[in-house]
Amino acid sequence: MALLGRRFDDAIEALFFRLTGVRPLGGDPQALWAVGPGRHLGRAVTLADGTIVRPGDPILEVHFRRQALFPIFEQVEPARFALAVAKLLKREMPLLDAYLDRDPRLAAVKAIHAITPFHEVAPHFGFEVHPLPTRLSRWWYTTWQRGIVRRTHPLGAARLAGRNPLTSQQVWMSRARLRALWGPEGTLTRRWRLVHPAAAEPGEAPRP
Repeated sequence: MALLGRRFDDAIEALFFRLTGVRPLGGDPQALWAVGPGRHLGRAVTLADGTIVRPGDPILEVHFRRQALFPIFEQVEPARFALAVAKLLKREMPLLDAYLDRDPRLAAVKAIHAITPFHEVAPHFGFEVHPLPTRLSRWWYTTWQRGIVRRTHPLGAARLAGRNPLTSQQVWMSRARLRALWGPEGTLTRRWRLVHPAAAEPGEAPRP
């Protein structure tokens, strides 16, 4: 049943990416993120730095790629999974900034947006957490993403049964904040270089 569930998730993910034009970040088949341009469809959102994302404004949608997570499950013991993913996220944040800077079609993007059950760690990377706008959307995304976690994460069932079960939330980061934190001279980019001095650029860090 677990294998059947994973194949179902794979098929849905592939169909979703095909219909929405979402692609792996930078065309890298190992990228943790798939990204694609979109339009904000909900009510106006005011971010901490004063950026206002209004209905219809261009945004960049970000999605975790399940296929990129499976090699981590195979190579890293479950207790260190979160650290391994965090390391790769730090590697990809500067790539996200470069991707937005490089593609003229994305010049008008005001913010980066994702819906995730792992929003508790998002502030460590500069994202801010916002609730989903309606009870129905909260129920739908939480139910769907819990199912994916259960079938994908080695400790998924245990994580869902914990004292604080996963619930899905929105995470946002303005384009200006992404540049300030993860641009070529961004605050967190410089910190990354201090920790990984052997890498000329964050995007060149070796994978675990």
